[in-house]
Amino acid sequence: MALSTEYPPTWESAFETHSLPALHSLSVSLRQTLTANATAQRSLVGSRYRELLSTAERIVTMADDVERVEELMGTLGRGCSAGMVERKARGLAKWKDGRVERGGEAEALVRGRVVRSLVDGAGRLGKRGRGGHVLAAGKDVVLARLIVKSMEKTGEASQETAELGKRVNGARKRLLRWIEKVVGRKDEGRQGVVRALTAYTLVVSAAPKEVLRFFLQVRLGEVERRAEAIESGKKEDGLVGVLDTYAQTLVDVKSIFPRKLTDALSALEKTTLVQDPDVRAMEGLSLDVYEKWIPEDVRNFHPYVRHEQLTTAEVSSGLAAWTKQAQTTVLQGIHAALESQIDVDVVLRIRQQVLSKYISLSTQLRNEQHTRAIESVRSTFLARLSQLTEQAAELPDLTSNLPHSSASPPSVWALHSTSDLDSPAGASRFRQAILTHQHGHSSATQNVSVILDSWSSNIQTYTAAIAGMKAIKWANDLDLDLDDLTDAEGLHHSLSQEDPKSLEERLQTAVAKNLNLAYEKLEASCKSSSSQDPALTLRMVREVDHRRRALVSLLTAKSSTSSPSTSTPHADESFIASLHRSLASSVISRPIQRYKQSLASSALRNTSTLWDGTPPLPVQLSTCTFRFLRDLHREMADKGTDLWSRDAVLAVKREVERNVGEEMGKIIDRNESVEDGGTGDAESQQKESNGEEAEAKDVSDAGDAGVDPQSSTATTTSLPSLPLLQILFDIFYLQGMLHASADEASASPSAPQTKGDLDTAAKDRLMRSAKESWRRTYLLFGLLAG
Repeated sequence: MALSTEYPPTWESAFETHSLPALHSLSVSLRQTLTANATAQRSLVGSRYRELLSTAERIVTMADDVERVEELMGTLGRGCSAGMVERKARGLAKWKDGRVERGGEAEALVRGRVVRSLVDGAGRLGKRGRGGHVLAAGKDVVLARLIVKSMEKTGEASQETAELGKRVNGARKRLLRWIEKVVGRKDEGRQGVVRALTAYTLVVSAAPKEVLRFFLQVRLGEVERRAEAIESGKKEDGLVGVLDTYAQTLVDVKSIFPRKLTDALSALEKTTLVQDPDVRAMEGLSLDVYEKWIPEDVRNFHPYVRHEQLTTAEVSSGLAAWTKQAQTTVLQGIHAALESQIDVDVVLRIRQQVLSKYISLSTQLRNEQHTRAIESVRSTFLARLSQLTEQAAELPDLTSNLPHSSASPPSVWALHSTSDLDSPAGASRFRQAILTHQHGHSSATQNVSVILDSWSSNIQTYTAAIAGMKAIKWANDLDLDLDDLTDAEGLHHSLSQEDPKSLEERLQTAVAKNLNLAYEKLEASCKSSSSQDPALTLRMVREVDHRRRALVSLLTAKSSTSSPSTSTPHADESFIASLHRSLASSVISRPIQRYKQSLASSALRNTSTLWDGTPPLPVQLSTCTFRFLRDLHREMADKGTDLWSRDAVLAVKREVERNVGEEMGKIIDRNESVEDGGTGDAESQQKESNGEEAEAKDVSDAGDAGVDPQSSTATTTSLPSLPLLQILFDIFYLQGMLHASADEASASPSAPQTKGDLDTAAKDRLMRSAKESWRRTYLLFGLLAG
C-alpha cells in the first residue's frame, strides 16, 4: 500500500514540522499500514501456491517429453543416414531389374498373395460369429474365386493355382454353413438376415425365388431340430425356441420378401468388388498396392444378380406351404414337451406362453390359417390337461397289502413307549400320539390316510389350477387388443370359459368314479376275506368319507351339467350296516357268553338283601348283568372309541337286545315253570328261612286288589320269585339303555312277558327304579349311552 500524501517526505522534515504527540500518532499509523500490507501479501502467496505446484509438475512433464522426442529424432536421423539411403536405392534398382526379368512370375506371386489374404480375411470374419460381417466375407470369397479363375485361364503356376482353388472352395463351403447359421438364428437381427441372404445370392448366383426357398428350408430345418431336441429330452430352449423360430420366420418373410431383399441386391451392383469399401477395409489385403497386378476384367467386375421378379403372391404361396409343414412340426414339439410334463402348473404356464405367442402373432398376420392353428394348439393342450386331470383323479388301491386284523390301539397310559417325550418336540409328539390313539389309527390306517391326503391335495391343486385358467385376462397379459383377431370373443370364451368348464366336468366325473370304485373295492375286499377285521374296513371307509366331504364343493355338480355319472358318491348303506353288525357281533360275543354262564348259575339268587321299599323290590342291577355291561363296554373301548358312531352303537344295542332278550326269555320261562310245578314246597321252604315270600304275597295281593299295600284287608296273590323280580329289573334297566322312549321299550321283543301276577304299582316301581338306576350309572357305560 502506498503512503498517503499527508505523511512528511523525510524523517527530518517530520521532526521539524510535527510535535511529539503527532509523531507518535504518525508512527502508530505507519505500523498498522505495514501489518495490513504483510497480511495481504501472505494471503496472496497462499492462494497461488497450488497453481505454483501444478506449474512445476507441468515443467517436469515437458522435460520428459522433450527427452523422448530427442531420442526419436536421433533414431530417425540414424535411419536416414547417407549410407542407409544408398543401400535402399541399390535394393530398389535390383528389384526393378528382377521384375523386368521375371514379370509373369511376380504377377502370379502377387495374385496368390491377394487370394490367400482374401481367404484368410473371410476366415477371420467367420470366427467373429455374428451376421454383420457375412456379406463382407462373401465379397472376399467371390473376389478370390474370380482371381483364381483368371489365373487358371492364363495358366500361371498351375500347381499353386490348384491349391489356391481348393482353399477358395473350402472357404466357400464354410461361408455357406455360416450363412445357414446366421439365417437359422432366431435372435439374429433382421438386417443381419438380409445381409446373409445377400451374401448367399452373391456366392451361389441365386434368383430371389431360390433365396426364398433357401430361407424357408433353413428355418424349417431349425424348427425340426429344436422339436427333435425336445423329443430326445435335451433342454436347450425347449418349446419356446421352437415357437420363437416359427413366429420369427413368419414375420421375417413378410418383412424381407420381396422389398428389402430387392433393395439389398440393387445396392450390391452399384460398385465393383475391388472398389467395394468392405473389401478394401480388409486387414492385411493392401489393395492400394497390389490392385495393379489384379487382371483388368476382375477389377471391373460388378456382382451379378439375376433380375427375376418375386411377386407378393409367390411369397404368400410359399409361406403358406411352409406354415403347413412347420405347424405340424410345432404340434409335434408341443406333444413331446407335454408328454414329459406331469405338473399341471407347468403345463398351464406352457399353455399361456404358447397361446400368447400365437395370439400376438395372429394380430400381426391377420391370417385365417393361423387362426385355425390356434384352435389346433388349444385342442392339444386341452387333451393333455384332460389326461392329467384323469390321472390326478385316479385313487390308488387301498385294499392292497392290508392285514387281516386291525391291531388294537395301545392304552393311553402306554403312549410314552411309542413316542420320545424327552426331546424338544416331546409335547407335540405326545399330542399327536393322543390324537392317533383317539382316532384308532394303526399303521395300516395311517398308510391309507397318507395316500388319501396326497390324493386329496392333488385334487385341490387341480381345482385351483382350473380356477386360475378362468382368471387369465389374455388381453391384459399380452398388452394388445383382442378385437384385432377374426373371432376375438369366441377365442377368449374358449380359453377362459369352455376349457376350464370341460376340465371341471372331467374332474368331477373322474373323482366321483374313483370314489365309487374305492367303495366297491373295499366292499369286495371285505366280502372276499371273511377274516378281515370290520373295524379296519370301517376306519378306511371313514377316511374315504372324510376326503369326500372335503371335496363336496367339487363333487356337487351344477344342475346344468349334472348327470347320473357325476352324482355325489357314497358308500352302500347296506354294506355299512353289515360292517356295523359284524363289529357288534365281534364285541358282544365274549361278554354274552360269560353272561349266559352267569345266568345259568345261581348268580341271581340271594340278592334281595339290598332291595328297597314295601314290598321290597330291586333298585340296582344284578352282579352278572352289571359285569356283562362292563365287559361289553370294555370290548367296545378296546376296539377303539372312534368306531362307535350312532349307527354302530345302535347295531350293538340290537345285538344286545336280541341275545339278552332270548336268554332272559328262557330264564323267565324256566322260573315260571318251576313256580307252577312246586309252588307249595318253594313257599314252605322260604317261610322257614326268612318269611319273605309271605310278605311279598301280601303285597302282591294288595296291589291286585287296588288297595294300600299296608292294608290288612287286601287280598293276596303271589309275587314272582326273587330271581324273576331281579331279572325283570335288569330287563327294565336294559330297555332304558337300549331304547330312547318308553313306547319303544314296551314294543321291544325283549319286553318282559311273565305268567306271574305283577301288579301295576309294583311294575311301575320297578320301571322307575330301573330308570333312576340308569340315570345314576349311565356314565359308567359311556359308549352305550350314545
